[in-house]
Amino acid sequence: MTRGIWFGVSVVVATCGCVDPSTLATPRTVPPGDYMATIAGGTTTYPNLPVRALSHRGTDAVVPVALRVGVAERVDVGARLGLGLLGLDAKYNFFRSTRVDLATGIGVQGSLSADNPYSEQGFRPYHVLVAAPLIVGVNITDSVTLVPIVGYDGLEIIQSETAWISYVRGGLGVNVHPWSRVSIHPELNVLQSVGEKQESTIVSAMLGLSFGAVY
Repeated sequence: MTRGIWFGVSVVVATCGCVDPSTLATPRTVPPGDYMATIAGGTTTYPNLPVRALSHRGTDAVVPVALRVGVAERVDVGARLGLGLLGLDAKYNFFRSTRVDLATGIGVQGSLSADNPYSEQGFRPYHVLVAAPLIVGVNITDSVTLVPIVGYDGLEIIQSETAWISYVRGGLGVNVHPWSRVSIHPELNVLQSVGEKQESTIVSAMLGLSFGAVY
């Protein structure tokens, strides 16, 4: 049984994947000593990447699991694991009120890209995503929160030659928690490159189901 479990984990970690820019949470942080676990699924679409980053078009499935833990008042940290994906982040809920919450943070993700049809010898580049979002929570009711997201994302393609691409991000999520320790969170993010001769766009559509300290 133990060998079977480790084999399954190895398959998940080694399988090709792509980065996931979604937040899948409101600005409210997990209280110290508590946790929030998330199971999510969705897609990340690369309509195009600059030629210097190995031109790529297509849609990749993303199936991450995530865990957030409160470490201080209004500060929590998170880890995300998916198909060839590993990410770490921290979030600071610097403004909190009855109707509006604001948070910012920093996150880093790494993933092994799917085979690229435009690359030589089927080379698979690594993707490293650095995200610095501003997360807004508009509390419509006690159980429904709109979550607009703006910010900066940087994507590095590590291949025979590395390429760094800067993006501005706009996104929107809806957090619904029908029960005190359960929430449902669909989210759409669009990342648009800046400073590139050939424009690059990344579209992420995700749906998360969370358990624990959901707000």
